Formats: sequence, structure tokens, C-alpha cells
Amino acid sequence: MSSLAAGTALAALMLAGCATTAEHVQAGAAPAPVESPAATQASVARGPFVSAANPLAVEAGMKVLARGGSAVDAAVAIQAVLGLTEPQSSGLGGGAFMMVYDAQNGAVTVYDGRETAPAAATPELFYENGKPLAFVDAVLSGRSTGAPGVMPMLALAQKQHGALAWSELFGDAETLAQDGFVVSPRLAGMINGDAPQAKTRWATEYFTKPDGARYQAGETLRNPAYAETVRRI
Repeated sequence: MSSLAAGTALAALMLAGCATTAEHVQAGAAPAPVESPAATQASVARGPFVSAANPLAVEAGMKVLARGGSAVDAAVAIQAVLGLTEPQSSGLGGGAFMMVYDAQNGAVTVYDGRETAPAAATPELFYENGKPLAFVDAVLSGRSTGAPGVMPMLALAQKQHGALAWSELFGDAETLAQDGFVVSPRLAGMINGDAPQAKTRWATEYFTKPDGARYQAGETLRNPAYAETVRRI
């Protein structure tokens, strides 16, 4: 593993899907993680570690570190899995910031991967008949969509700080998408909640089982299209 501080780099990786703004539309759009029992004593970890929003992403990151990958390599693998397991918050088609600390020289590098507005976008895009669009309409209409910045940002950071080949970082995400992953309580809350983005046509099709019921926590969800996407990336 390189001298990059894994904990610092991964903790500072702030990734969000392109529709995350819609999470502010309505309370409960992105349910909080299930509360864990209070810790009775401090935990101490030695060696590389990973902290992420889903255990499958943690596992993917730890595998990369075990193969000699850097913290940034692990972050790429983690984001690829999070884009699958929590698409409401960490989609590949969104924006991000990333902070990398190099322990050898103390240098801190910040990467800006936020979305970019189309060149032809103007404030008038969010007006109709001279009046501002309602927040929900502006967000869900597609008018607020920008060019994704997550993957270009990760590609640049990995080129500068990676230790493994780019193509070696997406195996877990591809396998989980193809074979299926267990729906987390947080994702299930979004699927079965009142968030507007969960009611779009594509979301309804994806999160509805053949019998017409929505996926619940603990059930297995597959996404072959996502597997093909990460293969191409």
C-alpha cells in the first residue's frame, strides 16, 4: 500500500448521485441508517481501514488494499459499489469532492468533481411564464441536471495516486450487479417511501418485483445494466 493515509482519503470522499438535490424535497427521502447500539469502549484499529456507507463497499475497498492498492484505488472500488447499493446518494452519474493526504510529504490535494452545467444553461431555464419553477419541478424535470463529474475526478485522482490498474478496481461492483446484492434498510426506506425520485418511471420499473411488490430490506436485487456500465468504464 502507498503512503497515502487510507482513513483520511476515504473519510474525505464525499460522493453524491446526480439526483441528490431531490433528497431535500421531502423529509424522509433518504432515511437515516439503522441506529447501532452505543459503543461501550473506544475501538482501536491498526493498519489500513475503510469506512463507507455500506458493508459491501467496505469489503470491496479492503480487498483492494489487501492487493496492494492505494487509498485512492480503494475509493474507486468503494464508489463503484456504492453507486449500486445506494443509488439515491452515490450514483456514478453525479458529482463529488475528494481530499487526498500524502503522508510522505504532508501534501493535501483536493479534487473538484461536482457536476458542470451545460454551456447553454441560463437562469431563464428555471422560469416558466415569467415565474420561477417550483423546487420539485426544477429538480425532477431534468433542467437541473449537469454533466457528471464523479468518474473524471476519480480517474484523475487514481492516475496520480493509484497503485493498481484502473481496470482492476471494478470487479466487486460488476459481480454484485450481475449476481445480485442484498437491499439495505436505508435503500428499502427510499424504495418504499414517499420521495419523488422513487416514483419516477425508471425507478418504479427497477425497484418493483415481477409480482408487483416493491423490494424490501434483505431481498436480493440485480442490475445487469449496471454491471455492463462498470465493465465499459
